[in-house]
Amino acid sequence: AGQIRQWQQERDDVTNQLAALQVENEQLKSNQNAPELLKLRREVGMLRQKTNELEKVVQALQGAGRKGSLAFPTDFVPKASLKFAGYATPEASFQSTMWAKSVANEKVWLAGVGAEEAEGARSLYVRGKTDEERSQFLIDQTKNITAGRILSEIPVADDEVIIQVEAQVQGNGVTNTFVSMEVMKKIDGEWKLFDEYNDNGLFRKAP
Repeated sequence: AGQIRQWQQERDDVTNQLAALQVENEQLKSNQNAPELLKLRREVGMLRQKTNELEKVVQALQGAGRKGSLAFPTDFVPKASLKFAGYATPEASFQSTMWAKSVANEKVWLAGVGAEEAEGARSLYVRGKTDEERSQFLIDQTKNITAGRILSEIPVADDEVIIQVEAQVQGNGVTNTFVSMEVMKKIDGEWKLFDEYNDNGLFRKAP
């Protein structure tokens, strides 16, 4: 219930931001400020998309009991024991992408995310960098994670689920945990990672 309230608050905050931008958008239309208007239109589009995504997550969480969300074993799995597991199930695909990050396997990592997310990853983190820089980027994504576990899997549609993951993170001699929500979609028989949200402000994370 507390987590649902957090997501609802995040959704409401984004909705309020969207409303404010739409008002500013209308004001700029009358002033004919083309560059600022185009910038605002892009921001409005991005916020509208985020609002829709957050609403979908809230509805999935609220309906988890009715849809029969799957509970998983509670034991943490050490990062060192991860391996390539293919993409046949949401859990296997998620494990494969986490393993790929930990061993800097760029090909497997990109194959485990949606086409749009993979293209964004290529342009932001991969293209134009050296092999060493690309490898280090992947390793840095999981370098402080020592173990993780899947808490639940919430069906949204036949081809979409949300995986709730808890990770153990080691830093400065202290072990903490954080929870993230992994949005997985099935494309051509394989499950791909489309979005990630964490529970520290619920900001969208990089692929």
